[in-house]
Amino acid sequence: MPGVSLRGWLPAWDFERRRVDLSEVRRWTFSQLRAWGCEDVEALSDRDAQHLAQRLTAQSLSPTLRKPLHEAMRVMLPELPWKRIWVQTHAHFRILTVGDRCNVVPPHTDFGFGHGLDERNLWLPLTDAMGAAALHGYSLDRSLAWPAATEGIVDAPDLVPQSTPRDEALLFTPLHVHGGRSPVAAPRLSIDLRIIPAGGRANYTFSPLWRNALRGDA
Repeated sequence: MPGVSLRGWLPAWDFERRRVDLSEVRRWTFSQLRAWGCEDVEALSDRDAQHLAQRLTAQSLSPTLRKPLHEAMRVMLPELPWKRIWVQTHAHFRILTVGDRCNVVPPHTDFGFGHGLDERNLWLPLTDAMGAAALHGYSLDRSLAWPAATEGIVDAPDLVPQSTPRDEALLFTPLHVHGGRSPVAAPRLSIDLRIIPAGGRANYTFSPLWRNALRGDA
């Protein structure tokens, strides 16, 4: 991508993995699903999975989710100055079912959809995301060299699965070409979350972690 480069002082993570404890986040997620009558995620149709993922995203402002999610992020990345970072306000949930045709994500770059070059992505699997269930993508070098990668959806059929167990997070940038495919063994649940330097421009709503903490719901 000639003439395009990352901005800001956040790390240029290149599908870096970090250990993360999301046990409380998983408990909240599955308790919500049960409360809505979903006792078996494997029995969901792709349309029902889409609807429930949207409901989870809408409910993600709940302090009972935000507090353990934000604490997990701080523990996972202790080197970051969190008082100088804003976090995407809503956690974006995804549920992909076996053979899913509705919720798969074609290859794209977030920058191609208008995300800022100072943003960074935190991808958090709530179930093991291995093989077909993984997030698929190119390294940053390969992404930068890929034709038309500054566009939204791109033609990149040979994306590499970035297999990630549920006790790890995957960190990358808005210039990475990435996408999701249908799982073949079991449904995949995950959260997309972005961070930016405080005061940065973004096409999502972001809020300071420290302000959430003062309210008691970080």
